Amino acid sequence: MNNFKPGGPGPIPAQMKVDLSSIKNMQCACKNEIFLTVANLKFISPFYTGTGQPAGARVEMLACMNCGLLFPAVMEQAEVEKFAANPEAPRLNLEGLFARLMGKVMAGAKIPNNAAARGEG
Repeated sequence: MNNFKPGGPGPIPAQMKVDLSSIKNMQCACKNEIFLTVANLKFISPFYTGTGQPAGARVEMLACMNCGLLFPAVMEQAEVEKFAANPEAPRLNLEGLFARLMGKVMAGAKIPNNAAARGEG
């Protein structure tokens, strides 16, 4: 049974007409505009769920692909600047993450590609 529920922003409602080309991209404090979506998983004790069953919650965060800064998926641009100024702000170790991934590839691990997942190859 999957008790994980996604967090963060959802899709733009169908009735809302927004021209995304007219909206400025969000930027990290380092001026990067490319982010990786990561999740923090929380375990919820059966004592707190009210159902007697344990549950899980997925809290989505964004990681800057340049400096690794981690911040909530929903944050105003001005808040990002203040958040990043804190030397204690959490950061994703991108170098370590990619090194581990490349180590698995070099060791011959099978990494599924999108074409194979779609049954195209």
